[in-house]
Amino acid sequence: MRFLAGLLILTAMAGTQTAFAASSSPNRATIAQTLSTDSTAAITQSGTGSDIAIDQIGEAHLATVTDTGSITFLRIGQSGTGQEAMLTLAGGGTTGSVEQSGSGHAATVWVDGTGNGFRIAQSGASTLGNILFLTQKNTGNDASQTQTGTGNTMHLWQDGFDNAATLMQDGSGNYMDIRQLGDLNSATFTQLGTGAPSVVVEQRGGARATLTVSGSR
Repeated sequence: MRFLAGLLILTAMAGTQTAFAASSSPNRATIAQTLSTDSTAAITQSGTGSDIAIDQIGEAHLATVTDTGSITFLRIGQSGTGQEAMLTLAGGGTTGSVEQSGSGHAATVWVDGTGNGFRIAQSGASTLGNILFLTQKNTGNDASQTQTGTGNTMHLWQDGFDNAATLMQDGSGNYMDIRQLGDLNSATFTQLGTGAPSVVVEQRGGARATLTVSGSR
């Protein structure tokens, strides 16, 4: 572990690892865990202008981030099997992404504030399937969710106004559940692949939605 002028870097390889980092603004926290099983990376940050990065490769990892500041950049990268990301972000102007490759992953993201943008991408062909939950509250938020493979599930809840969502699933046996509450919200949904389409959409207020379904059914 290194800590230097607001910069924390922790790199670990092999075995089971647990890494924790806590800091306030302006800071950068980076955790890398590779070739390991059942490892945990946890970061807690507050203040303005934070930069957070977690990379995990292996099996059954857990990444947790709690950020109560604003203007935060966050990136989570997980590859392997059975990875989980749990993020809580409270503040404005946050940009974040979670990228999970492999099978059996889960991503749960809760965002509260204005002008936030968040992207979640899950890829894998296993019948174990991936699952993601994204909740955004307040105004002017943007969500992007992508899943490829089989047996995936995605949930999105946006509560506020002037929010936008783009969701895409490509594969078979996938399921979408989208709920938008408030005015001036928009959503675009795309399902590609085989099997009966399975999309649940609830919009309250002056919202608009575009749905595209293609492939063999």
